[in-house]
Amino acid sequence: MHSYRPGPLRRGRAPSARLRVPRMPGNGPDPAMTERAWGLYVDAGIACVRIQGRDRSGRIVLDRVVPADGELAAEVACELQGLSSAGVEAPLYVRGKLAPMVRSAIGRGAVFQPAAASWLAARRMMGEETSAALAKLALIELSASGYLVLAVDREGALVDDLLSVNPRCGAGSGVNLDRVLQKLGLERDDVDRLLAPFLGAAGAERRRKVLVRADRCGVFASSATISDKNQGIPLEMALAVTLKSEVLKACRRLPVGFSKVCLTGRVFKWQFARDCAADFLATTGVGEIVADPDNDRVLDALHDLVARLGPEAIAQPDGRVQRTPATLEYPAFRELRRRYEADHRFLRLADQAVPGVGAARPVLMGLDVGSTMAKVALADADSGEILHLAAYSNSGDTIQTVKRAFEALREVSGATLAVRGIGVTGSARFQVQQALEHIYPELGGRISVLV
Repeated sequence: MHSYRPGPLRRGRAPSARLRVPRMPGNGPDPAMTERAWGLYVDAGIACVRIQGRDRSGRIVLDRVVPADGELAAEVACELQGLSSAGVEAPLYVRGKLAPMVRSAIGRGAVFQPAAASWLAARRMMGEETSAALAKLALIELSASGYLVLAVDREGALVDDLLSVNPRCGAGSGVNLDRVLQKLGLERDDVDRLLAPFLGAAGAERRRKVLVRADRCGVFASSATISDKNQGIPLEMALAVTLKSEVLKACRRLPVGFSKVCLTGRVFKWQFARDCAADFLATTGVGEIVADPDNDRVLDALHDLVARLGPEAIAQPDGRVQRTPATLEYPAFRELRRRYEADHRFLRLADQAVPGVGAARPVLMGLDVGSTMAKVALADADSGEILHLAAYSNSGDTIQTVKRAFEALREVSGATLAVRGIGVTGSARFQVQQALEHIYPELGGRISVLV
């Protein structure tokens, strides 16, 4: 937990074991109550899972972060076994998108809704001495599963019913950002290194000039980033636009009138994300920003709740009255094809052979170079007859993709081609046009860009 000022947070995973100084008097439950809140606390996000164990004195005796796509159930079961003592099973408390899956795999455990746990964290934060003079405060969470924005008053009630969770779609901001990095061949630790010129007070002016895309589903972030890169926009600027857009998508949900905001969720592990949030929130009058990307406050709030109420008072849905959704099983494509063929509703057309390209034959070339695919077509300049068709994956360097297409074209047409004109479309159209005009200056005036 950090009172935020522009600058880096410590990177790296939480250590496998960590002790903390006991809380100051008045900032947590009575020590006599703490004993009953021992157990394993799991923040089960869809990308990373935080596993934290507490002993009967409230101390943190284990603290790990594991990937959600690993052997999650085995990890939790192992830590539960290690935390149990004298034949007494350690209690399990889980929050996060994957909480139901963890409970189902383990066979027990109390599940907290993500929004409810964040609400508890905001209420606990309002009760701290540093918030004594505040009438209200807000919490913004930005993680793999998306964003959450809420605000509480001094009594812990929502301010104007403000609790916003991905109102447009369920696509997760962090998941989409990971897809962007995968497309760009970057690791998460590369982000702040690549965006170093935009960080801190020194990079404030550069951050201000970074544009923001329209608020739309984050699924488009990947193709939009690759499209920007393909059009010749520097990689760091394309990534900065995407990340700033995702951060402000959440921050803009917070109305003016708050002086203190807590930023939670692993997207805020990136300093660039924290800086962008701080820049925007400052324009709305926010004077204090606390950064908690590891969700320490959420886990502390869950521990305090269990300590105050007792494990037996944590209500859970009664499985006997819950409606079990029917499992839908769809047929395999092979089975669908068999059915359609039996009903005479399936017909696969034979591939049309193309006649090939001659060196002296005038041709027109079409290039469709997008963010994921590049397609090439050659046609007879007089008759329009298709002479060559090909498609290539374009997940990396666009110019290398075009080179591969031309190398393949050379194999079927030879080293010489009588090109009468070239039409280029797709997100990389301008980049491809500039490259072709630079390499083949004799094509000047014969390359058209189409939207």
